[in-house]
This record gives sequence, structure tokens and C-alpha cells, in this order.
Amino acid sequence: MSVVMPIHDAERYLAEAIESVRAQRYPAWELILVDDGSADGSGAIARRYAEAEPERIACLRHPGGGSHGASASRNLGLARARGEFVAFLDADDLWLPENLAEQVPRLRAVPEAGALYSRTLYWHSWRAQAARRDYMPSLHVPAGRPIRPPELLIRCVQGRASVPCTCSVLLRRSVVAEAGGFEPGFPRLYDDQVFYSKIFLLTSVLPVEGCWSRYRRHPESMTMRAAADASFREARRVYLTWLRDYVRQTPAVAAAMAPTLRRELWRCRHPVADYLLDRAEFLARRVGRGR
Repeated sequence: MSVVMPIHDAERYLAEAIESVRAQRYPAWELILVDDGSADGSGAIARRYAEAEPERIACLRHPGGGSHGASASRNLGLARARGEFVAFLDADDLWLPENLAEQVPRLRAVPEAGALYSRTLYWHSWRAQAARRDYMPSLHVPAGRPIRPPELLIRCVQGRASVPCTCSVLLRRSVVAEAGGFEPGFPRLYDDQVFYSKIFLLTSVLPVEGCWSRYRRHPESMTMRAAADASFREARRVYLTWLRDYVRQTPAVAAAMAPTLRRELWRCRHPVADYLLDRAEFLARRVGRGR
């Protein structure tokens, strides 16, 4: 079981993330730390852990020590991975001790599934004076049964299924290799969704209801900064354009996804209409729950 953790200027949170891996009740793991050109003390923290436990923890850097983004850093870690399964944990998130012990047997028991994901707590309360409450999004898909391609991807793009958090996903390493890993052309935003798109088109995926991970919400995170400067819409347009071109390799999948991709790209180009549609869909869901 291989755990890959990209690190970039995460000195404040890194030790807690590493300790959450070391605390796993599932014993057969290796941790691959990838220092993505950190300018703070993150590299020194990672090296200390690797030196103290070299049989289980490795610390890697890019050639020249530069920063290449999360996708390239995860790929560097994957090249070093030796486990049957692979999981990813960002340096500011953490796992509960039972995470791997719950996930690995479930995926092993369903051989037709190449990946599994569970629910995640969006964790605001790690700060005593957090402005928002913790919350745990619903899966919005039936749990406990594998979902065949391309159903899950279509639902995620449409917003009818929750996109998994990276810290909640477990994959067979052979499937990750077949998919070609992460796309270096997406170093920051949408790096995870591009990767999921490749996986969800390649293999059946097993959603499970448990929640054994904490996705830390803080102003310094990439997603929070992008939300603040409204760059998400352009990043989504770039992702959807990439996905439209990617699925053209398989005409049947391209035909199945064409209506969804046309609609979502239109929404990216028309922000006011997109907002109004979002409000209408939100109200419709509330009315539906109230019946």
C-alpha cells in the first residue's frame, strides 16, 4: 500500500498529515513524500521523517529542486511506489486512523472496481474561530455498488455526484499506470478532476458511505485562493475543453458525453445564466427534499 504526499510550503500542517499516516491501523503501508520546491521548513520536516523511518518513508525532490506542481509531484511519487494500492494525501489534510483499514479490504473484495472513494469532512473547525461549520457532502450516488464508465464522470461533470476529495480515494496501482497518472499540464487547479476523468473512463469505481478523512479548509489553500479571485470559472473551461478533446479518442464515450460537455461549456461562457441556473437547481432540490 503506497501513500503519495506532494508538499509545497506546508510547514504548518505537514507533521500532522504525516502522523495521520503513521497512526493507520492498517500496517502495510509506505509513505512517499515529494517536496515540490518548498521555500519554508517543509523539506526539512519531510527529510527528518524519512531519515528516522527509511524502511517506510521516502523523501523525493524534483531534479534541481524546483517546483513543478501537484500533478508532476504525484507522478514522481507514483514512479517510486511499490504497493498494490495507491492513495493520495495532501500535506494539509489528514486521515483518521481507520482510513486504510476500512478502504483496502473493501476495494480488494470488489475485483471489477479499479478505484474506491468515500465521503470527506470539509474541515473548518481545526481553527478555533472558524467562520464556517464543518460539513460532509453527500455522495449523491448509490453506495456499495461499482459504477461503470462513463456514468460517474457524467454525473460529476453535471454536478449530480460529489467530486471525490483526493484524500478519500484509493486506487489499484495497475489502473493508475494504465491511465497514465496525472496530467502535468494541470499543475494546480483541476489537477484532481482531470485525473479522475481518466480513471472514471477506464474502470468501474466503488463509492462507499464511510468518512475517514479531513479536508482542511484554510485561506492559504489553492482552491480557496482561486475562489477568492474568481479564477475557477476559467480553470473549469480549460478542464472541460481538455475533457471534450480527450473523450474524442473513444467515439461512443464522446457521443454519450457530448450533451453534458456542450451544456457545461456554455455555462462557463455565460456566467449570469450559469448563476441563475444554479439558483434554480438549488431551489428545485430543496423543494424535492421537502416533499
